[in-house]
Amino acid sequence: MTTILSKIQHREVKVGDNNDDDDTGPRGFISNILKIANDDVLLEIFIRIPDCRSAILCSSVSQRCHSLISNPRFIPRFVSQHHQNQAHYPLPYTIIFRKCETLDFHSALYYQPICKLFSDKSMFLHGKSRNSSYLDFLPSPMVVRASCNDLLLLTPGSASSSVFYVCNPVTKQFYELAQNHWLISGRIEIRVDRYALVLNPEYGCHFKVLLFHTPHHPLLREGSNANTIQDVTIYCSKLGKWELKSFEYPKPWRLGYNLFSTDIFMSNDILYYLEYVGCANRVLALDLSKFQCIIVNFPDDFGWVGSRRVTSRIGIVGGEVRLLQVVLRKSRRCLCLKVWRLLDYSSSLWVLLHEKMYLRAPNKERYIGVFVHPVDSDKVFIVWGTRVFEYDLAKNTYKMMGGLLEPVKTGSYFTAERLAAIPMVHPAWPTPLPPRSSFSV
Repeated sequence: MTTILSKIQHREVKVGDNNDDDDTGPRGFISNILKIANDDVLLEIFIRIPDCRSAILCSSVSQRCHSLISNPRFIPRFVSQHHQNQAHYPLPYTIIFRKCETLDFHSALYYQPICKLFSDKSMFLHGKSRNSSYLDFLPSPMVVRASCNDLLLLTPGSASSSVFYVCNPVTKQFYELAQNHWLISGRIEIRVDRYALVLNPEYGCHFKVLLFHTPHHPLLREGSNANTIQDVTIYCSKLGKWELKSFEYPKPWRLGYNLFSTDIFMSNDILYYLEYVGCANRVLALDLSKFQCIIVNFPDDFGWVGSRRVTSRIGIVGGEVRLLQVVLRKSRRCLCLKVWRLLDYSSSLWVLLHEKMYLRAPNKERYIGVFVHPVDSDKVFIVWGTRVFEYDLAKNTYKMMGGLLEPVKTGSYFTAERLAAIPMVHPAWPTPLPPRSSFSV
């Protein structure tokens, strides 16, 4: 069966070639298999095909193949097979880089993707849609706000937009959310500085969108016991409406406003994000099941290094939280990097995985940012100037992965264009979107 599968994997992507009608072409090869294999054997072969696009291509070979792959029991078995044997089916990933918000609140055109990184398998999944018109199936230019698995949360306007979409770039499906009346009521001035898209197996094909508000008054305020009360509007696609909820957490050492969108990630029904950009000294963990906030303090030796302040970033790798600690030493023209793994969020227990020191890129381009690799815990992405490098921390090697279409400013805190990286990790089968009147393909 392994030999048969490897041959199908190699040939099925060429369906439509001129040699399809002879015995050596893909159709001829699979036609011979169809003559000797019963449906149960074929099903066992098809559920072991390496990715969903290959399976869909195989379904076009014959009516019998189409019948088997379109059978309702095929997708659950395909997904189960890939989940149980993840070592044999590495997860494809895609990373979208874009500029972050500035005080100027530019239009959506300003925040278009300036770099898209695809793993080899992700590139095959996207097919022709991986070109410069990556999101051209949407009604208008969009700002990518957040991601979860293979879905993206987008807005068509600037920071004040009350319209939101969720889309799947692989299937080119999108879903328009009902307008958030909390943002358009006009009763109070509201700004959203964090966005989260949440999927949970219990939701089925449904999802939730969370908007973390940072208005002037009164949604972010000091509550009783000198705590901070954070208000969040939540959209549930199953209910088709927004609701307002709040949670309370101990007041930070420095209370201020975020000038840039903050990275926010989900793992095991917990949302993790840095408290404030530029002055963070702890991670906030929001338990969605109880809607309670837990403070995750940084490691004890995380902080100032000499006269240089440490910058930080978080991410998720295989369901585990990673914390990146970065110090730039101008005198030595190098970057000091530490990678921490969160062992227990309830007790703020971290373990140091890597500690490296890297010289600047050969052309001495300016350091822009470092980002967590979405599927490999031993790798990170570092952006120097307009070039994106993948660093293997275990092997001490690096390679260039791509380049930014536009340079990113790294001026003062009030003028910098912080670079955002929105990761997508594609599951075994594309995530479907729920039905809605404005749902399109």
